[in-house]
Amino acid sequence: MKSPFHLGSIWKFGPRAAVLVCLLLTGCDRDDLLKLSGLTRVTLQQKNTPQLEENLARRCDESIRQGRYEKLTGLLDPKILDPGLRDKLVAVTKAFPDYNPVSVKTIDSKRSNLGDATVTTIVLEYEFAPTIKTNSESTESIPGSWVFVDNVIQNVGGSPTVTGIDVQPSSESVESINAFTLADRGISQYVALFLALLLSAFIVWVVVLCIRAKIGKQKWLWLLLIFAYVGHASVDWTTGHWSFTPLSIRYGVPPIPANMSCSAYGPWMMDLSLPLGALVFLAFLRRQTARANVTTDLPVPNPDSPAITGGQLPTG
Repeated sequence: MKSPFHLGSIWKFGPRAAVLVCLLLTGCDRDDLLKLSGLTRVTLQQKNTPQLEENLARRCDESIRQGRYEKLTGLLDPKILDPGLRDKLVAVTKAFPDYNPVSVKTIDSKRSNLGDATVTTIVLEYEFAPTIKTNSESTESIPGSWVFVDNVIQNVGGSPTVTGIDVQPSSESVESINAFTLADRGISQYVALFLALLLSAFIVWVVVLCIRAKIGKQKWLWLLLIFAYVGHASVDWTTGHWSFTPLSIRYGVPPIPANMSCSAYGPWMMDLSLPLGALVFLAFLRRQTARANVTTDLPVPNPDSPAITGGQLPTG
């Protein structure tokens, strides 16, 4: 099953990565940060979740969980109706605990176009509370669990049908899986965090240099250039996976070569870019400084030295 935690509405943070990390390390979690923008996980997710497809996914998944396959008539796409379908549905049903969930919520969604059809992926999370099962011979304590259901829905001409269902049982909730933490991370995440802090500090230093530099009115043009950066590396904080877009050209005011973003329930994504404008400015400033030093080192004429005028030679 594809990971159900990489889609959904994206929320980018205004503070630089360094500031954001400081907030997180002091106990400010995703819910607290979302509140700063007047959002919650639910409202953020709703912005990117089509209601028609979400309702269809809930009806379909609940019918399968309860083993009421007759209710799937008209919900499943005719292309997936084959003699082995019932066995596949029974296998999906067995992935759920045999008691009712305490909550069901949408944790991810995305849409794409495929010819005349719109393909939507809806991911639902079923939460099951801890319980105790007893029988005449023993008592069994069952811990809490979660089941993620990935629904692929195709909509042609306003008639959506389910074309694929996959399930993934889990011992952790999506909030726990994708929480921002420094514990139990790999070298990939630590390198990304180091680079984010380094880039943030570097760009602040360059901006201060530019403001203090005595380069006349062109200072403001250089400040605008510093806001430009190229390339893009995105790091998934949960898995440590890096993805690259080397030809990307980005521009930001203020310049933020390191940023963090997330969806309502997805992983934290750390975005890194090369501050090319800042590097070009440093090279320019170095040349200006070198020229100033050369001018300073030229010999200064002594007014008391005898001058030699045209045609006159010194005599012995």
